[in-house]
Amino acid sequence: MPTKTLPATRGSNPGELPGNGIDDDGNGYIDDVYGINAITGSGDPLDDNRHGSHVSGILGGVGNNGVGIAGVAWSVRIMACKFLNVGGNGSISDAIECMEYARSKGAQIMNSSWGSTSYSQSLYDAIAVARNSGIIFVAAAGNGGPDQLGDNNDTLPFYPASYDLNNIVSVAATDREDQLGSFSNYGLDSVDLGAPGVDIYSASIMGASDYELMNGTSQAAPQVSGALALLKAMHPGESYSQLISHLLESVDPVPALAGKCRSGGRLNLHAALTHAPADLQVSPVSVLRFGGMTGGPFASHAGSFRLSNHGTDNVSWTALSSQPWLTLSSAAGIIGAGGSMVVDASVNSSADALPAGVYSATVTFANTTSGSGSTTREVVLQIGPVHVRADGDDAKNGSNWSLAKRRVTAGLDAASPGQEVWVAAGTYGENVVLGPPWVCTAGLSEPRRRGNRGIGQRTSPLSTAIR
Repeated sequence: MPTKTLPATRGSNPGELPGNGIDDDGNGYIDDVYGINAITGSGDPLDDNRHGSHVSGILGGVGNNGVGIAGVAWSVRIMACKFLNVGGNGSISDAIECMEYARSKGAQIMNSSWGSTSYSQSLYDAIAVARNSGIIFVAAAGNGGPDQLGDNNDTLPFYPASYDLNNIVSVAATDREDQLGSFSNYGLDSVDLGAPGVDIYSASIMGASDYELMNGTSQAAPQVSGALALLKAMHPGESYSQLISHLLESVDPVPALAGKCRSGGRLNLHAALTHAPADLQVSPVSVLRFGGMTGGPFASHAGSFRLSNHGTDNVSWTALSSQPWLTLSSAAGIIGAGGSMVVDASVNSSADALPAGVYSATVTFANTTSGSGSTTREVVLQIGPVHVRADGDDAKNGSNWSLAKRRVTAGLDAASPGQEVWVAAGTYGENVVLGPPWVCTAGLSEPRRRGNRGIGQRTSPLSTAIR
């Protein structure tokens, strides 16, 4: 790799003497000065694929030296932890070994420019352990499937980016025109923001040049990791959630990302570094969404707001909903310095009389102690007509995937092109179970099987199996 581009202090392990063939710090790895290779169990993480060097250059390439490229965080210390082989493949157990090593050595941000569609409870647990140590886990949202077109991670999860853990920052890729990369995965409820990931020039170990262009959410993720490294240096005493708030509350709103990620925006490094959060902070920053069919009931994946006081004195606050169909569990309160509380949001019975359509409410949270302004959050209620329902005799149909698919397809055929179709929750025969109502678009979506997720009593809703 180009040594004048990557920092010489990348993750140097002060407890290990280089090149003496001895495990000086007694951690099981010999000469792990710069990191580890979990595949070989050694202290030699040399890149043999070029992907890792490219990502490292984006994150921490040395700047202002007249050579090559400049990374986002010029003075960052990079700990190289290798678990992917020359072909770009690796095991979850080796990935977890790398994470545990980095955590034990004091890593504060982990960059994950890798992933798959396979869920692993062990990997989830390892990221949760990292969260308990205050570590932020930045993950590439993924680059679609064999068609090379980005997928919706809300319905086709990509891990680890799609794990529901609040120390994960999932990143989509944008281009120089602020468009979503055609290959980039997205997800209103599962991807946090976009960052440059198209035609990115960075370090390489291949060919005649020390540098090359690459595309991918793998290239977008280190842009965000570098930004978080700078935020950590600027605010060393802040928690992982506070640093993530700086990042997400300072994005540039981008039309191409509206409805495609939680923040609806692209990374703005300067804005993140100059962001001054109010004492009263409200999370999530994303739109809170409820859905159901005419007449109800209505369900939500996340029906609450968390209010946090980042000031040094008590904060009095009020909350007001703009629509009668939305109920808040508390309309006012006091939060002590450094404290937090949860305000639940729920759709009440007045929504039962609403016709099919999309409804929006604004919740305004005000700091009445300082009068320093207010924070608004949007809540959307989407009500759709029932075209497929598992009632009465219908429940006897669809005892296997093919028949269940026909039932859903029939609902799509009954709708006009472009009309949203709601599939009711219920049991479609003994082998196919739908959880919360699932929505697709007539003329644009076709039910299809994807692996075996969503099939059978033991699995998650069918929304993970058809799109």
